Amino acid sequence: MRKPKSLRKAITEALPDTKINPQQFIVITETGNVRGYGTDDYSFEHRYTLRIFMLSFTGDLAVLSATILYWLRTNQPELVAAKGRGTGQAFGFDVDILDNKAVDLEISIDLTENVRAVRNDDGSFAMEYVPEPENPFTEFDTSPVRRLGSPGDFE
Repeated sequence: MRKPKSLRKAITEALPDTKINPQQFIVITETGNVRGYGTDDYSFEHRYTLRIFMLSFTGDLAVLSATILYWLRTNQPELVAAKGRGTGQAFGFDVDILDNKAVDLEISIDLTENVRAVRNDDGSFAMEYVPEPENPFTEFDTSPVRRLGSPGDFE
C-alpha cells in the first residue's frame, strides 16, 4: 500500500514539528480487506481505514485538515467531492484535550488502492498500482493553499 506513506510525507512537509518526535506521529491501517474483481489480470482493491495519531499535538488543526484535504483531492478525490459517490465528508477525527496547549488527536480516513496484478510467464506476478481517476478539481485548483475569507468564499 502506498497511500499511508504518501500522506505521512505530506503531513510531515506541511507540519515540520512532526519530524521532531516520530513516536508522537503514528500512522496505522485497520479493518483492511481485499476486494477481488474476477478479471483476467487478477486486479483487486485494498480497502482500509487509515488512522493517524498525533500525540501531544500543539499545531493548528486547520493547517492539518487543509493538508489532508489537499492530499485527498489527488489521492482519493471522491472523498472531497460532494457530487457522485462522494458525500463531502472526507475524514473523521477525535480530540482529547491534554491542557491549554496540547491535544491527542486521532484522524480516521477510509481509503482504497486499486492494484492490477498481471501473471508473468514464470508464474510470478507483476504489480501495478492503478492511478486514481483524474482530479475533478484541477480546473479550480490554482494554488496549494487558499486563504479563508477571500472574496467569493461565502457567495
